[in-house]
Amino acid sequence: MARFLHCADLHLDTKFQYLDEEKNAARREELRAVFSRIVSLAIAERIDVVFIAGDLFEGINATADSLELICSEMERAKPIRFFISPGNHDPFTPASQYALMPFPENAHVFRTTTVERIVLPELNLTVYGAGFISTTCAGGLLTGFQKDPSDQASVCVIHGDLNQATPYHYISNQDIEQSGFDYLALGHIHAFALYQRGKTVYAYPGVPEGRGFDERGDKGVILGEIANGKVTTQFRSTANRKYFAEAIDVTGCVSSEDVVARIMACSFEEPQRNFFKLTCKGVADFALDLDEIMESIAQSFYFVKLSDETTADISGMPLHEDSLKGIFLNNIEAALKAAPDEKQKHLLTMAKHYGSSALERREIKL
Repeated sequence: MARFLHCADLHLDTKFQYLDEEKNAARREELRAVFSRIVSLAIAERIDVVFIAGDLFEGINATADSLELICSEMERAKPIRFFISPGNHDPFTPASQYALMPFPENAHVFRTTTVERIVLPELNLTVYGAGFISTTCAGGLLTGFQKDPSDQASVCVIHGDLNQATPYHYISNQDIEQSGFDYLALGHIHAFALYQRGKTVYAYPGVPEGRGFDERGDKGVILGEIANGKVTTQFRSTANRKYFAEAIDVTGCVSSEDVVARIMACSFEEPQRNFFKLTCKGVADFALDLDEIMESIAQSFYFVKLSDETTADISGMPLHEDSLKGIFLNNIEAALKAAPDEKQKHLLTMAKHYGSSALERREIKL
């Protein structure tokens, strides 16, 4: 039996452009800390092998602090073995961090696009892998590839995409099934996903720590075992901070103070730790003062963004006034009466609300 940990897409040394200098530095340090947590988890769970499926670094210009941390943590984890497949953000080149880092002997980097085979007899496990050597990889590195039939158990670690249109190494269902691997440890997609094709279990662990609102919710790594030709896996959280996007219905509010009260009445998961993007929605008969609202709520959050997607309250607007607003509403009402179906009526109703908001000089986001 072999026990493994599969992670990917740490993107160490990411620059958080939306944060101030102090929080940017802290967030970059937190990304480094997540690697230490992953190593500690591997030690605690008696893991035999760690697979890092690409984009360990954000670009090739990794900091000295990050390089030193990676090497020292791998050294700390001995005798755990580490296998790294460089990805599109951190390809192996003669000038890359992978060429310059003094890796300990328990770490192996796949340095070419040719699939390499490494046998670990003490684990009855064979590890395969390849890596990016530039920021794109148009060819299918696994196309036509089959594992050695003598393998007792096999894992392939590689960075790639299941989308055929990708420039970042397309992996087809046929490639996966034909390979015969027991487990395919993938990187590139930033959300957790687990599949099976033929006998091959394949998975993306997603990012171990979110970096923006496109990486919301819990994040982590995959722990697994391979025994008697069977693969079992479990997701394990490693995130220090999470990202959330919440809609706040402000219908019925008549002032910014009401909106603040509506927001503060909501239940948020650890607002002093996590990142929140709040969007005011619903119908409002006044223009929201986002600066005023932010000033009132900012201290209750570690980080919060606020946007206004409310529509105007047009229930009391006269339809016969000789103005641009009146002409617009009259035309919309006439079109609604002539609408042939519910779909058209819905579209016209949305146009009515968005158009009215625009005429009141509200911000419109479609």
